[in-house]
Amino acid sequence: MLKKIVSLILLIVLIAGCATDRQRTQAQGAGLGAAAGAAVGAAIGAATGGKGGAVKGALIGGGIGLIGGLVYANHVANLKAQYASEEDYLDACIAAAENVNRETRQYNAALEREIRDQEQEVDRLVKAYNNRQITKVELKKKQQSLQTDLDEAQKRLQRARDEIVIQREVLRREQGKSQAQLAKLDGKIKQLEQSVAELEQTTDHLAAIHQRMSI
Repeated sequence: MLKKIVSLILLIVLIAGCATDRQRTQAQGAGLGAAAGAAVGAAIGAATGGKGGAVKGALIGGGIGLIGGLVYANHVANLKAQYASEEDYLDACIAAAENVNRETRQYNAALEREIRDQEQEVDRLVKAYNNRQITKVELKKKQQSLQTDLDEAQKRLQRARDEIVIQREVLRREQGKSQAQLAKLDGKIKQLEQSVAELEQTTDHLAAIHQRMSI
């Protein structure tokens, strides 16, 4: 079965050699995603299930990687098709990274303010519950509200992480083009990575508050 994955990757690469620029981008993205996914899946599978686990892990990882590669490739192909020049395309990538970074920072700042209020409220509710002043139902209601906030934070995190993956791949593929634009894109990616790290900390803090209500 592992040979089938390798054959699929080779087929995708061969197709990429005789396709249009858009088809080539999609095929290469799919092939790279499948290869990376298969490698990671095989490593995890081998660690947990020996040789059989490696094969199974490679199959699962290859499939997931194939989908991820296609998502990236479609993003690039669709965006690139809108611009007549590489310069305009890279400017659009820079703007996209900057926009996601701004949204992430604004959301994180708002979440930090909300957490300060939520923490005091949770302390009050837990104390009231321990003193038998409120019921577990009331405590669970607050916990569900926190879970909604936590789900949103994780969704925002995933979007920012996906943007980093996409823009890092753009940076890698566009090497040799406008160095000034690539340097600017690299800077925007690093800013986004910092924003993601900060949001991860805030999300962990929110998760800890949520956990305190698990009585």
